[in-house]
Amino acid sequence: MLPKQHRITKNKEFALVFDQGKSYATKFLVMKAVPSENISRFGFIVSTKVSKRAYYRGKIKKWLRESAREFIKRDIDVFFDIIIVARKESMDANFQLIQNDFKFLISKIICFYEKNNH
Repeated sequence: MLPKQHRITKNKEFALVFDQGKSYATKFLVMKAVPSENISRFGFIVSTKVSKRAYYRGKIKKWLRESAREFIKRDIDVFFDIIIVARKESMDANFQLIQNDFKFLISKIICFYEKNNH
């Protein structure tokens, strides 16, 4: 489980990221991100379109939380509110593929915001 201060939980916060966030996508994941003040926070969406079985949705969510936890451990000076949406294809992935997509999308987000703020 992610620490509470690193979670997006309120519908209002999800809506803000969806409305104002920049979107990035790979085969398995879609990320929407907006810059944040002093801490990176994550929200996860794994819908029944991915799988009707809660076991598989939970497994994918667990992989995403673990990837987010590893990102939080890194010492980075930029902070974001990020919503991660699993695509249907993520059912065919393993942890390594999900983690690689997660890292790739995070690097794209950081690159975009650093380039536009300098």
